[in-house]
Amino acid sequence: HTRYGTVTGVQTCALPILFVLEHNKTESVSAAKYFAFDNSGVRELGSCNLDGSVASYAKPVLSSLSNGTPAVFIDSVVGAGMQTEIVFLKGNKLVSPLYQKTPQTVLATYRNEQVASMDINQDGVMEIPLRLNDDEFVLNNSSESLNPIIRWCTYNGKEFKTVMYAAMNYTDGYFLEIPKKWLNVITISRDVENRLRTVYLWDSESEAVLSELVRIRTVSDVEWDKENNGFSEYTEILRSEGLVYAAMYGSYYGPEKTNEAEIKKLFHLLG
Repeated sequence: HTRYGTVTGVQTCALPILFVLEHNKTESVSAAKYFAFDNSGVRELGSCNLDGSVASYAKPVLSSLSNGTPAVFIDSVVGAGMQTEIVFLKGNKLVSPLYQKTPQTVLATYRNEQVASMDINQDGVMEIPLRLNDDEFVLNNSSESLNPIIRWCTYNGKEFKTVMYAAMNYTDGYFLEIPKKWLNVITISRDVENRLRTVYLWDSESEAVLSELVRIRTVSDVEWDKENNGFSEYTEILRSEGLVYAAMYGSYYGPEKTNEAEIKKLFHLLG
């Protein structure tokens, strides 16, 4: 039996609100509840059902919908993937609009990768990682040798809006934002052992990798600062906490080409 609680900062009846998530894994039952409290005690004001079939929940995060409505974002592990439920007050009623009673799941936010929600662009609004649409990035993203590309979306209580595509690298602590010119025409390989990600042009008709656009490599600053370090073709993107992130650019000169200035804008550290 799992229980999480958080003070939401939402006010109702001039009292602060306590949000509680309860999960009974044995009975596959979950619920979100909210309470008002003051010096005289605590009283329950409402509740709503959640997906009780999940394996586990991450700690709920208080943020807001894209329309400014305060909301609690709840990531959970489902099989090999994750999903997100969003709970907020609509009037005086607690709602979880993404939850489907039949079946008791949250299909709208399920993704194969265990990638948690986050404020990806640091604008104060939580983004949810969603599956790519069928016409996006036709190369199979589930391969171990390929780096998944995530579609990050906000939610306004009714619909999702894509705000960013990004290749996430949690091992090395960064993500690479995908510019519009790369949509549907690139794939990214990953070499975990050598801490290397390589962006290639991809031809969907011939299902072939074409030109290399850029390589991004993570090395220790000690190795990077050595003479004859073997990285002479790389240029530094930035340094952080004993690591150097560096890029090597391909010789392709088509419209999808990139350069040092652009990669520095697209490259972001996590956390």
